[in-house]
Amino acid sequence: MQALGELGGKATAFQIVEQIRLRVGDMDSNTITPRLAPLADKKLIERTAERGPGRNGSRRQMVWRLLP
Repeated sequence: MQALGELGGKATAFQIVEQIRLRVGDMDSNTITPRLAPLADKKLIERTAERGPGRNGSRRQMVWRLLP
């Protein structure tokens, strides 16, 4: 959630992983993306209808938003 906050409160899973990699080094997206749905279940984040950049720039991914 800290990485999502650092990205302005809205980002794709790819952007979140890239932000985490800046701090921790190499991190696989398979360790981050499965954690997003449980955070949404707890009402800490939510999926938006927006789409954002994915790994290669052309792939559109759902945007997650940090809830107050």
